[in-house]
Order: sequence, then C-alpha cells, then structure tokens
Amino acid sequence: MSTDNVEQMRSQMEAAMNAGNWDLSAALSQQIIDIERSEWSPAQEGLTREQFATADEAAVHLGAEVEQSINWKWANGFATEESAQQFLVYLDRYGYDHRGIYAPWGEETTWSVRFRR
Repeated sequence: MSTDNVEQMRSQMEAAMNAGNWDLSAALSQQIIDIERSEWSPAQEGLTREQFATADEAAVHLGAEVEQSINWKWANGFATEESAQQFLVYLDRYGYDHRGIYAPWGEETTWSVRFRR
C-alpha cells in the first residue's frame, strides 16, 4: 500500500478520535499497524532483549514514561510516531499484547501505547 494511503488513513483516524468515534479510530489504527507489519523486513531490526530486558526499559529509552493502570500499562510521551512504532515492534517481537499507537489529542503533543504481558 502506498505511503499516501497510509497517511490518509492516519488523518481519518485522527479525525475520528477528535470526533470521539473511538471504535472507528481503533479500527483504522489496527489497519495501519497491519499494513506496516506486512511491509516490515528483518533488515528493520529495532530494539532487542539484549539491549532492554523489559518493555518498560525500552519505552523509557525511546522517551516515554510508563504508568500502570488496573489491567494495562501505558507508555506515554513518545515524541514522535516513529518512536512509538519502534516500541510496537519490540512488543510484537517479545509477545506483548498492545492496542496500537494513540495519537496526540486535545492539548497533548505526544503519542502513547497501551500494552500488557
């Protein structure tokens, strides 16, 4: 899929989020993740367990702060979508469950990821 199509989907996801349509936003987010995963190659190695033993350590390395909620952890404060995407690659590689990338909304300027083991 072309980069333009993915960028269009990102715009639609952000508009859905701003409109409070969380189901549509989550569905678009998952479609984007699926597309990006299908285009991933081993040459895009990313973070490894040898570098960071836990997802918390990897998130902090990428600029996020980790917060524990009841059933999930939140990695908040990724300065770029690319750093949040790097974190997703780590989570996928080591069997963590996640809900994709949450784009900034309202007055927020950073990306977040919700995850658990």
